Amino acid sequence: MTTRARHARDRRSTLVPSPRTAAGRAAPDARPAVRPLDPADLHWMQECRRHLHGPDTDLDDLDQLSAVFDRYAAAWHATEPALRWDPRPTTTAAGIAVGDLVVRRAPGAHWVAVAGTRDLALAHPDTTALELPLQAVLAAWVSGRPGALPELVDELVERTARRATAAHEPALLSGALRLLTLRR
Repeated sequence: MTTRARHARDRRSTLVPSPRTAAGRAAPDARPAVRPLDPADLHWMQECRRHLHGPDTDLDDLDQLSAVFDRYAAAWHATEPALRWDPRPTTTAAGIAVGDLVVRRAPGAHWVAVAGTRDLALAHPDTTALELPLQAVLAAWVSGRPGALPELVDELVERTARRATAAHEPALLSGALRLLTLRR
């Protein structure tokens, strides 16, 4: 590319997103590429679970998990910002525990790894949607609102179940299609 051509390109107006450009492209209907968890993923997840495990802590009990999470989050928020520790090991462990609870409560939900990333997600075979419990728990941590985990688990279970049942329901006819079926 010549110097003149490069300068001509620089003078163009900014790109306006449209359906034909990458910036304006709608999200695909298909789920992102996922892969099953490999043994390394499973081992790492087990190590993360141990991070929150204590002598009186049962991570299968949502109330106990929430109490531990709230205690750690309250201590982190009470600490001067310059002295705060990195919350990611704690939020990751809590996110995995939350995801495990969702898997137990939402039939068909299972852990997957998002291909090309380091993200773990919950998938259901009947939907294209993925749930990201690790990111949801991190957002709950940052908000600092006590008691957020039970609501989060309930929301994830309800959303997963709703999407799975919606996949099995017959499509609703729009007004125009309903009129066409009446004309036959």
